[in-house]
Amino acid sequence: GGVGAVRVTAAGARLGILWTHIGKDGVRVRVEFPARDIEFEGRPARLVLGLDVTERERNEQRFQLIARATSDAIWDWDVEAGTTWRSDSFFALFGYERNEVAPEMQGWSGLIHPDDRERAMTSVQRGIDSDAADWEERFRFRRKDGSYADVLDRGALLRDAHGKVIRAVGGMIDITQRNRDEVDLRLLRRAVEAADN
Repeated sequence: GGVGAVRVTAAGARLGILWTHIGKDGVRVRVEFPARDIEFEGRPARLVLGLDVTERERNEQRFQLIARATSDAIWDWDVEAGTTWRSDSFFALFGYERNEVAPEMQGWSGLIHPDDRERAMTSVQRGIDSDAADWEERFRFRRKDGSYADVLDRGALLRDAHGKVIRAVGGMIDITQRNRDEVDLRLLRRAVEAADN
């Protein structure tokens, strides 16, 4: 017998059931029970684990609340799956409906101004290939009405034990007005300097 006799079948994975358990001290604990159909000593069996997911659920709820509370366009990129979740504020900021921007990388990159796209994509790849913990880039991003917003896009790069980026979480900020204000301020300074001269 023993562990060496257990063989997990390729198609045996089952989704876990979530339960709330109340301990003797009255503390509520969220527990997930993932299960796998296995073969044990030549007989069909089921292997069930109990995993405490209380903190994971709290963190997910916290993330969702932050995403709802901020006006930044929050995104969560699952690098391995190649898909991105985007907050409601992302769609409100740029005027799109949720089904109008594909969750794949092309959904994001296709909306970057053509003159900025190669630089932005190179920047993303450079961040992934490096050992950086953060990424940041500025570019023009197309709104649904066809106009372009100047955006600052930045995120945290989450890596596995081998240093490979598996997830990135961040947000886009519309800095169009800030950029216009900076240009106006520069023009005003030049005008004042010219008047002084």
